[in-house]
Amino acid sequence: LLGLLLLTAAALLWRQAAAESRLAACLTSGSCPAPRPPSALDDDRRGLASLLETALQQDLAQGPRLAAARAGAFLALQRRAEALPPTAPVLSMALLNATAAEAFAPAGSPLAWSDPDQLAAAWDKDARRLLAQAPRRLDVLPPYLDWCLTHGRTARLAAMLALAGQIDPDHPVVLWFTGIQDLQSPSAPLQARGLALMRRAYTAGLERFMPVSPALKRQLKLVPPL
Repeated sequence: LLGLLLLTAAALLWRQAAAESRLAACLTSGSCPAPRPPSALDDDRRGLASLLETALQQDLAQGPRLAAARAGAFLALQRRAEALPPTAPVLSMALLNATAAEAFAPAGSPLAWSDPDQLAAAWDKDARRLLAQAPRRLDVLPPYLDWCLTHGRTARLAAMLALAGQIDPDHPVVLWFTGIQDLQSPSAPLQARGLALMRRAYTAGLERFMPVSPALKRQLKLVPPL
């Protein structure tokens, strides 16, 4: 009986490995437009996250030269992962990273979003999905918050900052972007508070989570002038 169980398990593992291998080959060669991931990957969130991250790195390296079929294969895999119940932070992180990478994909890349509103909605959903599972991961927010800021999505920026502030109002990322938000106000007291919050964020270790340019540091008087 033990031998039969081992043989059955070995057969299942072999079929799963073969299915994953075919999927990986599809993503690499672009020979199929929308591969169907092996159903067992639905129960292996870590394996699916790893496959997503590997495919994303390979596809981004192609830039505008990425074949449409290969991009379609990756996007199909991404949609499949998004449809699964959010039970694993590792998969939610992979999905958030994928959407962020697509947001900054070079012009002409098949991975680039054509509709900024749809991108904003998907990115917001991915961020909330991860924070619901791993609330302390506020370090993942700077790319999304910066994109909202530069693309005029002030309502989404304010909503995400409100959520992050409920989790940790003293987190450097929350302080920094709240300060930037305050600077947009015509109120002098709010502008002064904004500058104070940004300086406080920097002192609290902001650069562990995002870079700050030397010019901006000088403007905020965080470093001595040249």
